[in-house]
Amino acid sequence: MMIPKQKLLVFVLVLAVGFGSLYSAAAQTAETTAATTTDSTDLQDEIAAVDEAAQIDNTALLTKLSAQFQVDLAVLQDLNAQGYTTGQIWLALEISLQSGKPLADAVVQAASMNTSGHGWGVLAQALGIDPGSQEFFALKEKLQIRTRTMASEVAAEHGNRVMTQQQTQERTQTKAQVRTEGSGKPENAGAGQGNAHGASSGKSGANGAGDAGGGAGGGAAGHGSANGAGSSGNGPKR
Repeated sequence: MMIPKQKLLVFVLVLAVGFGSLYSAAAQTAETTAATTTDSTDLQDEIAAVDEAAQIDNTALLTKLSAQFQVDLAVLQDLNAQGYTTGQIWLALEISLQSGKPLADAVVQAASMNTSGHGWGVLAQALGIDPGSQEFFALKEKLQIRTRTMASEVAAEHGNRVMTQQQTQERTQTKAQVRTEGSGKPENAGAGQGNAHGASSGKSGANGAGDAGGGAGGGAAGHGSANGAGSSGNGPKR
């Protein structure tokens, strides 16, 4: 049985359209998957970079975030105490700034995005930004620069503090060593002995002066007693 050419042509066209749709869908899925993987890794890297900086000096980093976003430091420290990482707090501050959401709501959203491994595309959608727009790429670049700058500043400031502390400690140890070595030199020991001898001589001299004074006093007392005794003795003879 032969199929009419018209029907055969329609059948071929249907197959071609079907295969074309399948190919297009497969290509789009592969492209979306690749974009999502790269996109997710980028945002998660930024969160990780903030958390790594927090391990170096969390107080300094929270202070920078407080100044950058004009949020009281105590509020950020309280979020930290509730279990939110500094990276999640940073992302929450960005979401709150860009969307106008309360920080309490934004930090829950940021923590969920971090836990789920979402990326820049999901963040853009949450902020009402088209993931492929110039606004999206500008926002992504700005956030990346902000995290890297904060992380490098915290690391540099921490390194400077550690170096200063080490230099202070070394100077203190050097001064203590100089004092210890100086007290053990022979000329210093002789000076110490001379001072001790002088002090001893002074003490002996003071004691001698005291003894002489005592003797003079004793002599005066004896003279008085003798005169008294003589007077008493002459009385009866009269």
